[in-house]
Amino acid sequence: ESSSKPESNKQEQPEESKPEEAPQPSQKPEENKQEKPAENQQETKPVEPAKPQKPQRTWEYQSGMSQELWNDFNAYRQSQGLNALNWSGKYAGWTKSHCEEMAQKQSGFHKSYPEGGQIVYDGTAYTSASSILNGFKNSPAHNKNMLDPDLTEGACAVYKDSNGRYYTVIGFDY
Repeated sequence: ESSSKPESNKQEQPEESKPEEAPQPSQKPEENKQEKPAENQQETKPVEPAKPQKPQRTWEYQSGMSQELWNDFNAYRQSQGLNALNWSGKYAGWTKSHCEEMAQKQSGFHKSYPEGGQIVYDGTAYTSASSILNGFKNSPAHNKNMLDPDLTEGACAVYKDSNGRYYTVIGFDY
């Protein structure tokens, strides 16, 4: 009987020491560690929906399309028996600045140049150099300006915004 008592004491001690061991405290920090990343993930989720609202409309100069429009414009003049216009650095600066301002303001408008004049377009109906030129051809007032026999020099610029809208200026001088 005395030999069974120490055995029962030995059995009780390990049972008592098991609940007192470190697994419980070590489980709590693990739970806390799991909760912290979950909280961080929840914090980033509300930030993500705000991002699509932040992108702003942008616009970019269309160098290749501007050159193509200029070539098409001069080819059209020549097909009507008129001279091709010389590219003007002065008009290149004016038309590019004017066209960028139209893109920025989301509106086509005429501007007083120190010399000469211009034709302008803004919209989504014409999305290529040839379609923009055809739009000008189909407008009697624009067509008359493009076919003025006294024109000698000019330039053009095309911008496109992130919404797919085009802005075009062809400037010319006598």
